Amino acid sequence: MAAFRSGEKYVKIKEEHLKERRLLEHGNQQLKAEAFAAHAETIRVRSQWFEVFGDMEKEHKRKLDTARLENKKLEKRALDAERRLADAQDKIRLQRLQNYELATQLEEEKGKNLKLHAQLNRDYENSSIPSSQSAKKKKISNSREKTGRKPGGQPGHKGHRRTRQASTAEPVFLPPPKGVLDDPGFKKTGKTIVKQLVSIHQQMDVAEYHADVYYNPSTGERILADFPDGVIDDVNYDGSIKAFLFLLNNDCCISIDKSRNFLSDLTGGRLNISKGMINNLCKEFAEKTEQERKGMFADILLSPVMHTDCTNARINGKSGYVFICAAPEGASLYFVREKKGHEGVKGTPAEEFRASWCMTTTLLFTAMAQTTRNALPISCAILKTVWITSQTAPGTGRCVPCCRI
Repeated sequence: MAAFRSGEKYVKIKEEHLKERRLLEHGNQQLKAEAFAAHAETIRVRSQWFEVFGDMEKEHKRKLDTARLENKKLEKRALDAERRLADAQDKIRLQRLQNYELATQLEEEKGKNLKLHAQLNRDYENSSIPSSQSAKKKKISNSREKTGRKPGGQPGHKGHRRTRQASTAEPVFLPPPKGVLDDPGFKKTGKTIVKQLVSIHQQMDVAEYHADVYYNPSTGERILADFPDGVIDDVNYDGSIKAFLFLLNNDCCISIDKSRNFLSDLTGGRLNISKGMINNLCKEFAEKTEQERKGMFADILLSPVMHTDCTNARINGKSGYVFICAAPEGASLYFVREKKGHEGVKGTPAEEFRASWCMTTTLLFTAMAQTTRNALPISCAILKTVWITSQTAPGTGRCVPCCRI
């Protein structure tokens, strides 16, 4: 208490307070210094981070720019490569077309050359040219041995006589000659000589069908009997007339006018068939044989070997082609086309055939055969042989190339 009264205690407490205050202020200053240093370090680190991020961003942007530039270069190169590829494919396609045309022309020229050579090599030995017209004729040797017999039929040889026909009427017995009746010295021998007189005649038969019409007043319905098949128009012609005109016009190569005039003359002018009907006979017969042709088409496809050829033709005054496809058993189909190449082969058995081929046109059908390379293995052997016979029109013939698929 005395210390308090004397004031020493207050002085001492004040000194201690000042001492603690100084310590606290010193600690605060250290904390502020540390906080300032931390803040400065944060600023420094942030500045460095921004610098590093800026550098990384610049590097990334530079790499992106480089990649974009490289992509543009690659894209340009790809476009240039595609353009060059398209140009190369167009050139290849054009060259293939030119090669195909040249090969076709070469094949045709070879055929013409072969035909001309055969015509030049014709003489009396392989054609109907007489030996007297041959420039380099040689004496024809006769190796026959003389027998001393007269020319003609020899004794004992059975002659080639006309074929007897079955009689269609009662035989006509000729009366005895007048000299036999007047002279009783003639006796009947029992031997009868029979001779035939063969003739043909043409007769027009007309069958007329009548069908009564029945009427029902309550319903207004009219009905009549059905006419036979083929009886459609007022006047109809049966198969005998159509077949006769068709054979005259196509098989005998007689014009339409002459065919109809011939039939008119045979019937005394009673039948005058129109030109349009005669012209449509081929189409009509073709439509009636559609099922049969489909069956033959399937038979050819199933055949182990198919014979095929292509020849020129005239279609309504224009150039055309006829494709022939046949099987060894005898089934054969003819296809008329305006074009000769692959367009002409479409729709024929050659388009889908997958067995052995026998052909005379090597280029077209060999190309068709090679289109099936992905389906079956192919081995081709072309037999190049030329023969000259007296049976062909110009004295030439061509080999039969074989293509095995």
